Amino acid sequence: MDGFGKPDLIVDGYSSPHGFALKPSHAKMLQEADIIFYVGEDLENFLEKPLKTIAKKAEKIELKEIKGLKN
Repeated sequence: MDGFGKPDLIVDGYSSPHGFALKPSHAKMLQEADIIFYVGEDLENFLEKPLKTIAKKAEKIELKEIKGLKN
């Protein structure tokens, strides 16, 4: 990602999105993000409100809506 910025993970590989709670540091990441990739609000329901309120300026890409992308 040289020259494009640094990606951050909110839910890392060892955490589960089920029952996940955002910390203030996660809210800051969302607020400063230019683009956010997420599977979908049905899996990451903790993102539903923050994506609409905190991450207003970020482009949001819901991966489950991409045609041809298989799980």
